[in-house]
Amino acid sequence: MAFTKFGPGTLTYTISGGTAVEFAQEVKGVTMSHSYETSGDPVTYLDGSSDLPGSTRADGITAEVDMDLTETGFYNFCFVNDGQQANVVYVPNTVDGASWSGIVQIALPEDVAAESFGSKISGSISHQFVGAVAFTPAGVQAPLIAPGEKAEQARRAAEARSA
Repeated sequence: MAFTKFGPGTLTYTISGGTAVEFAQEVKGVTMSHSYETSGDPVTYLDGSSDLPGSTRADGITAEVDMDLTETGFYNFCFVNDGQQANVVYVPNTVDGASWSGIVQIALPEDVAAESFGSKISGSISHQFVGAVAFTPAGVQAPLIAPGEKAEQARRAAEARSA
């Protein structure tokens, strides 16, 4: 079994119509998050069949960064593009090639801090995906689960590719 290690990798943001901007040099950790919200109540019918409540997934990416507060840094990118959408691609290890990608809503970090005199200024930059995130496993050329695609369809597509 192979385990992917953090780095060397990439974290690239592209505003629509713009050029891709790479921020890996500032990133010291990344968390991909997935949360689920259930809506409605289960319904059981006279014949015994039932409908389960709906479920919606929200995806996010959080980068722990040492801030480059220059014009080309991640913080300034977020400041200038606050509220806009951008395409993001996160590759935790370029040798292995696994990646997450999708459209995020740009937001400023909640905190930009330094622990003490002379320490690096750092913070967490979190962005929520607009719609589902795509995941491409290591060694695969295209996402197995594209945004909006159901898991069952992805499983069938993977089986067809391996046949």
